[in-house]
Formats: sequence, structure tokens, C-alpha cells
Amino acid sequence: MSATIEVHARTVTAVLLADGWHQVHRNSFRIAPYRMKSGDDIYDMLSETLETPVRGYEFQDMHGKTLAGPLTAILATRT
Repeated sequence: MSATIEVHARTVTAVLLADGWHQVHRNSFRIAPYRMKSGDDIYDMLSETLETPVRGYEFQDMHGKTLAGPLTAILATRT
């Protein structure tokens, strides 16, 4: 048995966040560095210990809304 659990982003069909399950619309789930933008200013979210970019998620739900946040906010995924 492998010690690593691999979840392929393209196979994620639902994401569990603190407010409940969210259905992912048509393979829209992706993982990338997490940044905030205000006007022309871009703010990189950095880990407190390593000062490396925090990984984030983004996807469209079934209502066309885009959800995004730090990867650590995801409690579980369905594939």
C-alpha cells in the first residue's frame, strides 16, 4: 500500500469546505499559487514558516460561481 494519497485535480467532482459540499462544474477544479489582487496590486500569500507561496484552489460550482481559497480550507474531495 502506498504512503501517498494522490487526487488528480481533473477528477475532482465535489469539494467539502467548512460550509458543506460543493459540486465542481465540468473539470474546473485547479490548484495554483494563492494570490490576492486589488486593482493593480498583487499580494502573494506566503507560508509563515518557509515564506513560500501558499497553494490555493479554484473551481466553478454548478451555479456558475467561482470559489477560491487556500488549499488548507479543503476538508475532503470526491472524485
